[in-house]
Amino acid sequence: MALLGSTSPPCSVTSGVPQGSILGPLLFILTFDGIFCLPLSASSNLTGYTSDVTYSRPISSASNDLTVANDLDLICYWLMDRGFKLNHSKVKVMVVSRKRSPPHPVILLHGQPAEHVKKFKLLGVMITSDMPWGTRIDSVTAKAKKLLGFLYKTFKEAGPTCLAKLYKSIVLHHLDYCSPVRDPYHMSHSERLEKVQSFSARVIYSNWSRNASVSAMKSSLQLQSLASRRLCNKLSCHRILAWRILNGASLSSALSSRMHHAGVHPTRTSCPCIALTSGLYTIGTLSSGQSLE
Repeated sequence: MALLGSTSPPCSVTSGVPQGSILGPLLFILTFDGIFCLPLSASSNLTGYTSDVTYSRPISSASNDLTVANDLDLICYWLMDRGFKLNHSKVKVMVVSRKRSPPHPVILLHGQPAEHVKKFKLLGVMITSDMPWGTRIDSVTAKAKKLLGFLYKTFKEAGPTCLAKLYKSIVLHHLDYCSPVRDPYHMSHSERLEKVQSFSARVIYSNWSRNASVSAMKSSLQLQSLASRRLCNKLSCHRILAWRILNGASLSSALSSRMHHAGVHPTRTSCPCIALTSGLYTIGTLSSGQSLE
């Protein structure tokens, strides 16, 4: 540790940091902050959130393969100088495009090709190569229903008041997560999400009668419609963007900062975009294969 010209005695690190710890993200930022200042090629971007790093750039021709390779070599050399290397098993490559047959460049890491995928989960959001949100809706509704089933079986004797609080604290945020970005534009997707909340009202009151009014149940529980909640979240997001622009930030930097905070990347591009997400592990101070996370 070096501070104000003074250096502490060397100390061996013999263990990693547990995943989910408060100290983990701070240590990651301190260790890898310099990676985001690398002189990458034009249009190439490195974004990070907690312990995830994502490399992305638009690709318009096969000549971009060399550009991607040069950028990744630069990243690998930077890591190797600090005793780290890319964890090949965690690196995924996905080409985001509306073309039926987009190019699939071969990405080599330490002489081995990286795995190409059509979908992967980035910071809790399921992203697919052609960017429909149907997969995300499937994932959200399935997880919400599974949690509702668990709450009903475990706490059904506790009464509606307890179940309502559990729903709002455990289930509802899954339906709202990243909503400013993935607000569904298909009415069917929006209705599928709202059906989960209607189902939750029946679960809370244990009322399965066909003649029961679900709207009255949701009103008594003070459950705002999910569409209204998404609208409020988007307005809050736009307010933050406007504040940043009025305080001197450019539109592109404000959007980049907001999407970085949300943990997602732009969904539509005029040309294919390659996204590479990775995990990192040390080979110098941690035992072999032990994750920094």
